Amino acid sequence: KPAGVIGTSMDVFDTPTTSFRSSVLLERRNRRLPKLLLSCICLLFAWMMLGGGMKLDFESSIRYSSNSTRLPFCTRSQLQSGQWIKSNDPPPYPTGSDECNNEDYNSTQIYDWRPIQHKSCRFEKFSPTKFCSLLKEATIMFVGDSLTWEHYRTLVEILGGKTATLLQFRSMHRQMTIVQPVCDHQRTFIMYRREDSLKGLDLYLGEKFPVVLILNRGAHYTPDNVLSSDLPTTFQQVASWQQKCNEYGIKCHFFWRTSVPGHPGCGNFTAPVNNLTLMEDLVASGGSPAVFRWEAFKLQNELALRLLEDSPVTNYDVIDAYPINILRPDQHARPNTHCVNNCRPTDCLHSCRPGKVDVYNQLLQHFLVQKRSLADVQAIENFAFPWNRTTNVQNDGHDIIYR
Repeated sequence: KPAGVIGTSMDVFDTPTTSFRSSVLLERRNRRLPKLLLSCICLLFAWMMLGGGMKLDFESSIRYSSNSTRLPFCTRSQLQSGQWIKSNDPPPYPTGSDECNNEDYNSTQIYDWRPIQHKSCRFEKFSPTKFCSLLKEATIMFVGDSLTWEHYRTLVEILGGKTATLLQFRSMHRQMTIVQPVCDHQRTFIMYRREDSLKGLDLYLGEKFPVVLILNRGAHYTPDNVLSSDLPTTFQQVASWQQKCNEYGIKCHFFWRTSVPGHPGCGNFTAPVNNLTLMEDLVASGGSPAVFRWEAFKLQNELALRLLEDSPVTNYDVIDAYPINILRPDQHARPNTHCVNNCRPTDCLHSCRPGKVDVYNQLLQHFLVQKRSLADVQAIENFAFPWNRTTNVQNDGHDIIYR
């Protein structure tokens, strides 16, 4: 060895014998490497099938959108305060003309609800894919009046279904619950029952057990003492349904939607008015027919929420339609702006679609995303519903199926 180089154990491998052994070991290691890699892949796949990977996928696709900043979800109070902002998005579903007679309505002019604190909290747009993933195999029930029908109809149509006004009246006059499958997988079922006062709710819940329940007392005014007498019974029936959900071992969700009054002189508006005080003054001006009592809706919403708070209902979310859509005097169904002779009665309560009612579905998804887990979704997929989930509506959505 050259001077100054100290011998090491590596000198041992300089012999022909040890060199041969080294090549054999190296060959064996190389042969084992693909097997080892395959084993790792199999273990990873098994972990994903057992829920690990599915959970990560659920978190990324459901909890967050691809462009999400991962801000915290907006709270209910943050959602109440905001503005309607013009959007460049296309209409979310085809225009419905059978309930809209407004020549100034432009279905391509979409507005988004933007919370004032939108830079510090998250309110994502409605995603049919996300919604259908959250509620695959689930049943969603709407009970209420014609305003609840509007909410039901927009959800069915944004999820790919078809509806017609006749279905609302079939539900009313035949005292039946409308059932329609939606989503690409056709395994989410949305139901509607026309019942303005919500009486008989326990019967509807027993006949067509829902996983998601959405109620609204509607735009049919009743005195405060009647409301105070009726709603505790309604909420007791909701609590009984929630108890049944617990017994079944599934997570259910209850939503109360507040009521939005009509807008006197709605034909004078073609865009949102982002001024709550101005719109409440308009409603309180006495311009609506006295029988409607639109000016009473604000206080009656507060009364209903107090009764709900004091009820045995254990868990619920509020879809605050009032502070959001009172700012939308536009897009009403029949303002009669250009009508001269033989005009049908002015309708400044109901709305054209797509439009302002779609925000209710965005709010619905907002709360469901936060509260439904992968385990909840899987529990419903394995749940044996106590009724046969089949549609009673024709494929074109025009009428019921006569059996």
